[in-house]
Amino acid sequence: MKNTPHGMDRRTFLNSGIFGGVLLSVSELEGTQKNKASVYEVESWLVAEGKEQEHSQAMRGWLKFVNEHRELFKEWKSVRYFVKTFAGEETDRHFVIWEYDSLAAFEDYKQRRGDYQGPYAEYKKHDPYYMGVFEHNSMRMEVWKDMDKDLWLE
Repeated sequence: MKNTPHGMDRRTFLNSGIFGGVLLSVSELEGTQKNKASVYEVESWLVAEGKEQEHSQAMRGWLKFVNEHRELFKEWKSVRYFVKTFAGEETDRHFVIWEYDSLAAFEDYKQRRGDYQGPYAEYKKHDPYYMGVFEHNSMRMEVWKDMDKDLWLE
């Protein structure tokens, strides 16, 4: 594992919550499996205390907006929303998992969305991140790649 500019190996770097998309090459994330590997952006958080109902409404509104404006999110192969309900640490942690064809698709989307100009200004109005319903200090972001997808049971 190569070191990052921050002096950490990649695994430590990615687990630290700091992400600089150039650190993992597209070939590393796409793999050489028969079926091309996907790249997954995983964000997780805890709901702000006393904001459970508002959070639920915000997430439903965000998912509805995304479904109604797919043209803004052409790089997203899928987006899924989960909550950890029991077992282990941090029960009630919420997760959104975006699936991309490649790291390049991930980076293309992030660059195009940028600082929420143009059509993404409306998207930002629907993004629960900006609605005060998350405990922002609990947020985590990771990037995953799938492994041995040709052997998955789907």
